[in-house]
Parts: sequence; structure tokens; C-alpha cells
Amino acid sequence: MGKIIKQAGEAAKVKVRQARKSAVDLSKDLPSEDDQKKAEKQVHVGAVPESVLWKFVICFCSCSYVHMQVQKMTDQVVVSIDKICSAKEKELHVL
Repeated sequence: MGKIIKQAGEAAKVKVRQARKSAVDLSKDLPSEDDQKKAEKQVHVGAVPESVLWKFVICFCSCSYVHMQVQKMTDQVVVSIDKICSAKEKELHVL
């Protein structure tokens, strides 16, 4: 029975990590740091208005923030899964 609990816990962690990957993949559509640097160079040349540069900066910061928050949430859920599995295993040992 303990083996089934561990397998279920691992399966849950895999699903959480797949969700994290999907979220990170979606955020990749936001401008990258390279896009931001290109925009900065074009602003210095005068080809891009400064307001466009700020949109890139905001999107880049948002992308980094999204990655950090998704990772933080993933870590929290994985810890919760481990606690639940551990509690269930202890419950089995008591019985």
C-alpha cells in the first residue's frame, strides 16, 4: 500500500511539473532580454519611440516575475504532496 501512495505522489508531482512547463512555455511569447536590448539600441538610433522601449521593459520584467512565481508555486505544491504522502504512509503504519 505504501508503494501505491508513493506512485500516486510521484504521478501528482509529474502533473505539477507539466503544468509548470506549460506556464513557462506560454510566457515565452513575451519579449525576451535580447528583444529588449535590440529595442534599446534602436531607441538610441531614434528608430523606436521610448514608449515602445518601456513596453518591452515591462513585458521582460513581467516574464521574469512569472517564471519566479510559477517556480515558487510549483515548489509549494510539491512540498504539500510530499507532506500528504508522508502523512498517509504514517497512517498506514498505525493501522
